[in-house]
This record gives sequence, C-alpha cells and structure tokens, in this order.
Amino acid sequence: MGTTASITTRKASSPQAAVPADPLLKPLRRVRRQWTILGEINPFGAILSQSSDNSGTWDQAAFFETGVLEIAKVIRAAQVLSPMRFGTAVDFGCGVGRLSQALTRQFERVIGIDVAESMIRAAVQFNQFPGRCSYIHNVAADLTVVPDQSADLIYSNITLQHMVPSLAESYIREFFRIARPGAHVIFQVPSRPRSAAWHWVKNAAPIALSNLLWRVRTGNREAMESYFIPEQRVRQLVEQSDGAVGSVALDQYGPPGWQSRTYFCTRTAVVSA
Repeated sequence: MGTTASITTRKASSPQAAVPADPLLKPLRRVRRQWTILGEINPFGAILSQSSDNSGTWDQAAFFETGVLEIAKVIRAAQVLSPMRFGTAVDFGCGVGRLSQALTRQFERVIGIDVAESMIRAAVQFNQFPGRCSYIHNVAADLTVVPDQSADLIYSNITLQHMVPSLAESYIREFFRIARPGAHVIFQVPSRPRSAAWHWVKNAAPIALSNLLWRVRTGNREAMESYFIPEQRVRQLVEQSDGAVGSVALDQYGPPGWQSRTYFCTRTAVVSA
C-alpha cells in the first residue's frame, strides 16, 4: 500500500432560499449512497463483477493489473487518432484507483474523482504515487474542482452508465470544459438496453420500487442502477461541448445484453474572437 494522504472533498453548493434546488442533486445523492455502501462491502467486486478466476473474489494484484492493461489499450487506440500529451489526466469515477494508478505510470499528474467516500478512502490507501496522484471526493453535479482547460486526458469507464442520463450528460459537458484544446476525452456509456420495452416499463415504476426489487432479486444490500444514452445523442452532446468524436468502439463494459460504446473524442481548438 502507498502512503496515506488527505482526501479533498468537493461538496455541492447549498441552494439559496429563492433559488430552486438543482434537479440533478437528488439522483446524485442516490448514486453517492449506493456506491458508498458498495465500496464498504466489496469495492473490487462492485467495480468489476467478474474476477479473473471466476470465483467472485479479486486478488489485489490481479485487480490493479486489469487497469494497466486497459489504459495501455486505450492510449494506443487514442494515439492512432491524434498525438497525446502526457501532462495531466483525470480519472472520473475512479473507485479505488484501478485506472488512476495505471495512468500515473504514463502521466506527470493524475486526478481521481469519485462520489463515494468509501471508494476514495480505499484509493488513498492503495495509492503508490502520492506525490503525483491525488484523489477528490466530489459530491457536486459538476467538476468545478478542476480548472478550465487543464487536463490532457479525461477518461471514464463503467461509471456514467450508473447515472440518470441528465446527470451523465452534465458530467460529459464538464469533461470538455476541463480539457485543453486538442486533449483526449474518452468515455464509455451504453447506447441501448437489452430490451427497450422492458427498460421503459421498469423506468415507469418509482425508482425506489425498482431498486427494492433489484436488491431482493440479487440479494445485495444496494442496487446498481443502469442507464443508456443513444449514440446520436452522445455525438450531438460532444459537438455542443466543443468536442469532436474521432471514433466509436463497441465494448463489453455495459450490463449483460446491453450495447455499449466507448467514445474517443478530442477537445476542438478554441477559436479567438
């Protein structure tokens, strides 16, 4: 384990009495509660449900090695599209640091961000690069803790799919705000559920009921909500955020039977007025 460091917490601003509450805060609080509990129970298994030996239990070294292999593959694919600067990388939805630790082998500085304090505490304990890798407990529906145009890579995997689309889209916009011109923005999100009809029927029910049924069916203490954003909508959102989609890769990161995609994007150059 690495040297334990302090945890930075970014909280949502308290709404003024005359200002309506941000509609994204309620689903964000739900995600925070769910993943804090999951992080307390079995963080490795919550992040990657299938272990390397199919036993359901991850060996620590094997778990973090999956991050090394994933980051190497992602960087190779991204550099086919355009050169990458290896200054600052942001790992959004960092969990216990599976990917941010791998990123620190390549980048000068890495910032891991997660909504679950239990995950961040574990990430700090596992941090092998405390001088170059830091972690932020972010409980706001934005990433204002990260300055504008300050990152060379923003990467997010197996994270946005657990947020309602409006919240996921808010963070995608933020990815491009914090990206430097020419920086890579790479993220995964499902584009279609296994059954569109069943998905809409399920979503018509109160979310509390849906999550209760999920817990009863699986025997888990907390639910993992799953959502999707159609590819056409993602492409539109990227373009509106001053980004460009370089390529889209089919992946296996979504829930079983869902179609999932990884978007390899870049932040377009800022045009001077």
